Amino acid sequence: MRIIKEKKITPITLELPQQNKDFFEVQQAATTLTNAENPHLMVFMHQKAYLSIWQHIKLDLKNELGGAVIGYYAQSPTGQRFILITDILNQPIEYHTDPTLLRFTTQFYNDLEAYMDFVNLKYPHLLRLGLYHTHPSYGIFMSRTDVNTFKGIFKDKHQIALIADPVQNEDGVFIWEGDEISKKTGYFLYDCQSPDYQPHTAPTNNEFLAKYNFQTTYNGQPMVSLDATQIPANDGQQPQRIIKERLKIGHIPIKKKEPEKLNFTLKDYVPRMCPLFDVHYRNQEVKLYRYFQALKKTVPQNEYTYLIFFKEAIKEKIEECLQVRPANTPLLGILKGRFFYDKLKDIYFIDLYDVVFEEPTEDIFQFKFIEKMVQKHQQIDYDTFGWIAVNPHLTKEVFRYTERHQQVFSHNYNLGILSRPSADNKLDLHNSYFVAYNFDKNAPFDYFKQLFIYKKVL
Repeated sequence: MRIIKEKKITPITLELPQQNKDFFEVQQAATTLTNAENPHLMVFMHQKAYLSIWQHIKLDLKNELGGAVIGYYAQSPTGQRFILITDILNQPIEYHTDPTLLRFTTQFYNDLEAYMDFVNLKYPHLLRLGLYHTHPSYGIFMSRTDVNTFKGIFKDKHQIALIADPVQNEDGVFIWEGDEISKKTGYFLYDCQSPDYQPHTAPTNNEFLAKYNFQTTYNGQPMVSLDATQIPANDGQQPQRIIKERLKIGHIPIKKKEPEKLNFTLKDYVPRMCPLFDVHYRNQEVKLYRYFQALKKTVPQNEYTYLIFFKEAIKEKIEECLQVRPANTPLLGILKGRFFYDKLKDIYFIDLYDVVFEEPTEDIFQFKFIEKMVQKHQQIDYDTFGWIAVNPHLTKEVFRYTERHQQVFSHNYNLGILSRPSADNKLDLHNSYFVAYNFDKNAPFDYFKQLFIYKKVL
């Protein structure tokens, strides 16, 4: 790993934001629960930098994510030292993720150096102030590894470590107090009029970097925008006054539209770009002939509105199994998947990424085998999403599956698939039945139309 070391620097002279007329809306961040007043070093973060962190770390609640903290080192006329965090450079998820130990890669340090080289041309006093990373669900503290890394790399008194827990919606900073690292301390958010102390923009030829950083441009255009609804509140409520209504984030207005009121909470879905608009995915639409033909006879009363993305590897896995199974034998499996929301496109979708096969021990039409499979897998895997039955003797009595599906699952988006194999033992999704239950209307969904086979290509 190549480490970029800063030369010894002296602080710029600047009034504390609380007393500076160019700064406004200075207040302690809702996610930091400890005192932000510190005689050794006070920390102030621009609202957009704060939002960039939280929007990024909410993308993965299981693995550690992180990035670089950039800004100014300053001292007030009264002698109070402080830093202004103006920029956050998030490390792309594709570089490295791990549940307990994040590694900042050589590529990320190259990205960071290129970013600093560009912004320093106009803002020469802008500095690397430290790094941030997450502790998903296990709190705000510095592990032994964190302490050793901080002491080995960030030896200047203006440098900090920021740790955030995206599950518990809490964060905190650690600073130098003499020769020791402080306990967890708080920090302030701010907005300002001066462009010097706002986030800075830099071009990049790295598409991955641009994908996670709103202030970078790729081919002259930003690839991601900020969404103010990503700001957590420590009381579990939706974003409060940290971001004012008049705040313009990258000239994109704050989204005020509330999600459709369905039987899930904000914790049930994960924010993610829809594969239809992500260049890293190849998608092939599957025409659901059974439901398309039904439109000619009747108007659907209860449409399943989520896009369904079915990983190509699942289809291949099922077809391989069909080739080796005895003829006329049902194939049963649990579908692994996640529920996502693309905030930019305002689209809810599901991603079915794996299947686990089980041997039926009872009559397939009693549905008890699926109930037992689901209950077994739900105890060990959060991503148990639905089920699939490929049966050469499939009948049209789908209602029997729907009744038990309703008893086993509790969300509208949970999905079951009933399919009959083709003559050459291929999975025929075009003519499959789909099973899902609308718990808001207390009725099964009767129309499905948007299914895509996808494969990641980049």
